Amino acid sequence: MIVLAVHTTSPSLGVAITAGNEVITETVLPPAKEHLENLAPLVCESLASIALKPDDIDVFAAAIGPGSFSGIRIGLGLIKGMALGMGRPVVGLSSLELLARLGLEPGESGAAIIDARRNHVYMAVYERLDNDARVLWSSELVAKPLIYSKLTDLLQKPPIVVGEVVEGLTDNPDLQFRLTPHSPTECALLAGVRYDKGEAKNVFELNPLYIRVSDAEHKRIKK
Repeated sequence: MIVLAVHTTSPSLGVAITAGNEVITETVLPPAKEHLENLAPLVCESLASIALKPDDIDVFAAAIGPGSFSGIRIGLGLIKGMALGMGRPVVGLSSLELLARLGLEPGESGAAIIDARRNHVYMAVYERLDNDARVLWSSELVAKPLIYSKLTDLLQKPPIVVGEVVEGLTDNPDLQFRLTPHSPTECALLAGVRYDKGEAKNVFELNPLYIRVSDAEHKRIKK
C-alpha cells in the first residue's frame, strides 16, 4: 500500500511517500510562508523522483491541524483534489497526535503542544502505544500559565511535553521538554495504520481541525 502524505500546518512544508513501513521519499522545505506556491510542485517532484504517478497512490493523507490556518487549507485542498481525481480514500491526522507519536516512546504519556500565539498553545495529551497514540485529553486551546497545573493533574512530574519551540516553555525546568519536528513521514506511516483499521474517509468527510477562530476573525470580533 502506497501512501502520499503532506504536512502543511507549520512553517516547514513537507511531503512523504511510504510503502507499508518503508519510507520511499521525504522532502521537508525550510520554514517559509510559501506553501501555496511550493506544495503542488513538491508533490510532483516527489512522485517523479521515484517514478510514480498520482494514480499509483493508494491512500492520500494530510495533517489537518491545529496550526497555520492557511497551511491547513492548502494541504487539505491539494490532497482532497488528488484523492477525488484518483478515486482514492483519504486519512486526516491531528498535528498534535503526530508530534506525540514521534516524540514519545512506547508506554510513555505526555502532552503535545503547538504555539497558538497570543500567549496560548494548542495542546493534547496522549499515551504512546507500540504503533499508535491514544488520546488521554483532547485538543484544546490552553493559556501558557495554566499548562503546568493542567498537566500535573494527568501526568507524572515533571510532565513530558513534546513539540515545537514555544517561548517561555522550551526551557521551563518544571517541564521535561522534547523538541520534536513536524514530520510528513509520521503522517504517512500513521495514515497507513489508520487505513488498515478501516478509518480512511472519502474526501467529503475530511475536515480541518482549527480549535479556535483565525487571526482575521479574531480582529473582526474585537471590532
